[in-house]
Amino acid sequence: LDGLERAEAWGLGVALLGALSHAGGLLAYAPARERVDAWTANAGQTVVAAVTLLLVAGLLSGDPPPASASPALLFAMLWSCLVVGLLGYALFFVVMRRFPPATAASLQLLAPPVAAVIGWALMGERLGWGDLVGGAITLAGLALLFRR
Repeated sequence: LDGLERAEAWGLGVALLGALSHAGGLLAYAPARERVDAWTANAGQTVVAAVTLLLVAGLLSGDPPPASASPALLFAMLWSCLVVGLLGYALFFVVMRRFPPATAASLQLLAPPVAAVIGWALMGERLGWGDLVGGAITLAGLALLFRR
C-alpha cells in the first residue's frame, strides 16, 4: 500500500473501531440508564468509547502522538465536540420527547445524507453517484417507514 492508501485504510479502521468502542460504551452504561438521566448516561457512554478508542488506536499506530496542534485543528475539534456532539445529543433528546423511540432512532439515518448535502453546499465537496444513490435509498426507506 502506498502512503495514501495506508492512511485511508487506517482512517477506515479507526472509524470502525470507534463504532465498536461506542457500542462497548453503550453496553457498559446500559444498566445505568435506569438510574441516571439521559445526559449522564450518554456522557458516560461517550467517555468509555473515547478512552477505549484512544488507547487501542495509540497501541496500534505505533507512532508517537503529535507534539502540537494547529489552531485550525483545535477549532475543528472544538466544533466537533460542542456543535456536532452536544447539540446533536440535545436535538436527539428533543426528538425523543416528541416522537416514539423507533421514529426518533430512524430519524438518525438522515445524518449522512444531510451531512453530504451540507458539505456540498457550504464547503464545495463533490457529491458522487454513490452519495446520491445512498441518500436516495435512505430517504426512500424513511419515506416507506413513516408512511406506515
